[in-house]
Amino acid sequence: MIRENRPPALEDLDRKIRRAKSGREQRELRRTSRVGMSYAFRLTTEMAAALVIGAGIGWLMDGWLGTDPWGMLVFLFVGFVAGILNAYRTAKRIADI
Repeated sequence: MIRENRPPALEDLDRKIRRAKSGREQRELRRTSRVGMSYAFRLTTEMAAALVIGAGIGWLMDGWLGTDPWGMLVFLFVGFVAGILNAYRTAKRIADI
């Protein structure tokens, strides 16, 4: 049957099917973007937490040992490396899903 010669009921059904498919695709796109944002927020939070904890430990060590500012610099670097490793491991886990 040629597309132009369809009865009106089939044209109406075709229009409803196309509308339903486009709505489903839009919902899937919104869900995907929300999931991506949650992963990005999680990676950012892990990185920031590692930096703050490293700087805090360094600051406490400097106060205790009197080694201003070296302890904070060293532990800030350690926190940076730990944050990168955590983010990398998490990103690998996310990619395997």
